[in-house]
Amino acid sequence: MTSVDAAKKLHAAIRRLRAGDGSRAAAGTPPCPFAGADPLVHLFVESFLLWEATTPLAREALSRLCATVVDYNELRVCFTDELVAALGGKYPRGDERCARLRCALNDLFRREHAVTLAPLLAPSVKDARGYLGSLDGTPAYVAARVALLGLGQHAVPVDSRLVTLLSGSGCCEPTDPCEPVAAWLEKQFKPGEAPEAHALLQAWSDREGDGTPRKRRENPDGETKSKPARSAKPRGKARAKD
Repeated sequence: MTSVDAAKKLHAAIRRLRAGDGSRAAAGTPPCPFAGADPLVHLFVESFLLWEATTPLAREALSRLCATVVDYNELRVCFTDELVAALGGKYPRGDERCARLRCALNDLFRREHAVTLAPLLAPSVKDARGYLGSLDGTPAYVAARVALLGLGQHAVPVDSRLVTLLSGSGCCEPTDPCEPVAAWLEKQFKPGEAPEAHALLQAWSDREGDGTPRKRRENPDGETKSKPARSAKPRGKARAKD
């Protein structure tokens, strides 16, 4: 498949998603419960919870985390197993996620002497997204989402869940790494289109990855896939009662 074919399939998928109501589930970020907290750090933590997960799971987990600590500095000094317990044992990639988040917040504290990303708002900062991605343990998805929603930069967050969905629509290969797929997606949208694209793609990922069993699944390009019907098995004779 050529790059042109993949781009056509992508934009067909976006049109299909836009025609539905899928963007509502992924829109917005829950307000931060901590007075005076840096909103960029709040978005950073939320994005960490959303990486390789769904919006409903991430919002519930964010609420539990915020109920466990008094601010994000306390979250920084929590032990990894404490964070895992707050998320719940079945949270996707819980151990890895919490270890990465703790490393990232501590790296941020070492650099800024506070749990803040406010310096990235300064006009003199040329590569805020690169700074975010350089924080120890931070996935590219998190750096891209904070850059997009918090700093107004052109970015499309991509995790392996989205790669799987895009590959199913013919936009990429299922084995493609997330970062090249993200770079390709960013070329397919004009500046200013990325926030809507992210909301639509995230809502699609939420819907397809919510664990709800489906007999029929409709791809955003309009193609409907149905599970093959089970073949009828001949019934044996009823067993005689003893």
